[in-house]
Amino acid sequence: MKILRELRKEKNLTIAKTAEFLNMPFETYRSYEAGKNQADYETLVKLADFFGVTVDYLLGRESIITNDDRAKGWVDSDMVRVAPIEAEMLEVFREVGLKRGKEVQKTLITVAKNLCN
Repeated sequence: MKILRELRKEKNLTIAKTAEFLNMPFETYRSYEAGKNQADYETLVKLADFFGVTVDYLLGRESIITNDDRAKGWVDSDMVRVAPIEAEMLEVFREVGLKRGKEVQKTLITVAKNLCN
């Protein structure tokens, strides 16, 4: 499941550490992340709980945005119309977060706000 890699990266974890936290063999977790094997129901629940998402989200059936998230101001991409350049900026921003961390994202926000002044 491609999403497992993204969720793991958001937590700044290696495959080995993730497998250790989940109490499963390294190769087993790696095979799930690579899409070579499918997790059973119990494992899906374990993965969803660990990453703080739903099983449906892991399976690609729902957005990660929950009602609690919406109450905090999060929006689902299906609910917002953005220009292509805005979508590209969002993709780059997310990639920066995955590769460089939240602090770099905060710096980018500060720079953007300063450009508006």
